[in-house]
This record gives sequence, C-alpha cells and structure tokens, in this order.
Amino acid sequence: MTQKPFTSKQRRYIELRALGVYSGAECARQAGYSVHSARLQAFKLDTKPHIAAAIEEHAMAISARHRLDEDFVIERLISLADNADTSASQIRALDLLGRHLRMFGNERAADAPVSFADELESLSDEIRVATEQATRLARA
Repeated sequence: MTQKPFTSKQRRYIELRALGVYSGAECARQAGYSVHSARLQAFKLDTKPHIAAAIEEHAMAISARHRLDEDFVIERLISLADNADTSASQIRALDLLGRHLRMFGNERAADAPVSFADELESLSDEIRVATEQATRLARA
C-alpha cells in the first residue's frame, strides 16, 4: 500500500516535532490544528508509524546538518559540569549525565522524548528562585 503524501499540517507538525522544542500539543497548534483538539491530534499523529518515521528522519537530518550527535552533547555536558559558574548549573549538567547513564533507578529513561518546552517547564520553579535571588543581589 502506497502512503499518501503528507498534508501541509502534517508536514509542519513533523518539522516542529523534529526540533524537539515544543510539546506535541503545541506543535499541533502551531501546525494549524484546533486549539481544542491539539492534544488528541498530537497523540494520533505520534502513533502513526509513517509520521513517527518522518519525524525521526527529519530530526536526524537536522542533527547531521548541525553536526550534533550524542558524543557532542555528552562532551558539552561534561565541560559544563566541570566549569559551571553556579552550583545549580553544575548539578543540572550532572543530573542530565546521570539520567543518560540511567543511574537514578526508575526515573524517566534517557531515551524518552522530552521537549525543550517540557524541560523548561519542569525548571520553572528553579528559574523563578534564581531570578528572585539575582534581583535581590542586584538591589543590595
């Protein structure tokens, strides 16, 4: 059975999802799917094998184009852990390395897809506290 070409919304979803910056629902919204059905559309798209394969292919093309690979990321994280300006930055780099090595038991697997937006959201409390501390120090 021949696969039909992707619709313009599907192509845009694939492009956005491959970047790994936004959640599936946000990718669906930005691709033009209804705000009310974006989560469901993202789930449906992510579970279609030809869509998932296209996302993976597009992500690999992006990685190759920018010369990014697992070794590059790990080397940068090690460098950040060794040379971080703050203990929070050092801890975060070590945390990501530890997760990659699956050193922390049943926590999220290192190969689980996590978008930048999800990571940023998970760090929002730490970012708020750091911002408040920086503001207080600047006023002092």
